[in-house]
Amino acid sequence: MDPFNILYTQDSIDPSFQSDKSIPFQWRGRPITEAIDEAKKLGRLPRGLQLNAVRGGDGCWITLNNRTLYVAQQAKLANVSPVDAGTKGSNQMTKLLRNARLAGPVETITVRKKKK
Repeated sequence: MDPFNILYTQDSIDPSFQSDKSIPFQWRGRPITEAIDEAKKLGRLPRGLQLNAVRGGDGCWITLNNRTLYVAQQAKLANVSPVDAGTKGSNQMTKLLRNARLAGPVETITVRKKKK
């Protein structure tokens, strides 16, 4: 599937992956630019990165890991395979949207400036 056909659950992201346990060890705290460069070389998402998503009511895919979707889009990957996170993912999607103060998923995202 074209990653540009997948929606975001936030309208902005930090320029680095988080450092918590939900992020694969090899990517924790690393800049997303490194993942983009690797994805470009590989022609796919780098090892350890997986696009988790849920289906919206209209059948569209909505990501749960916004940085990974951003990596896929910026690397201009032609095809990604989202992993359906099911009911648990739907609950996470609702929480992400609420925390981002969004009424629904969005098509584009902004990378925030690096914190000093």
